[in-house]
Amino acid sequence: NVEEVAVTPDGKWIISVEDEKIIRIWKSADGRLIKASELGVGIRNLHVTPDGARLIFGASDTTIASAFI
Repeated sequence: NVEEVAVTPDGKWIISVEDEKIIRIWKSADGRLIKASELGVGIRNLHVTPDGARLIFGASDTTIASAFI
């Protein structure tokens, strides 16, 4: 189940959250999966910074985290 989707401002990357714990990064030009990471907490509210360099997301344990794309 895809629960969150974000696109970088330049449209190059699509980021999805599945089953609340898996982040996937896709190349939008060809739909190729670039990276998948499973986190230990549920993910809520996925956002990309305006420069497209970082993901910001809230976790179900009420923390806020960021990661480079």
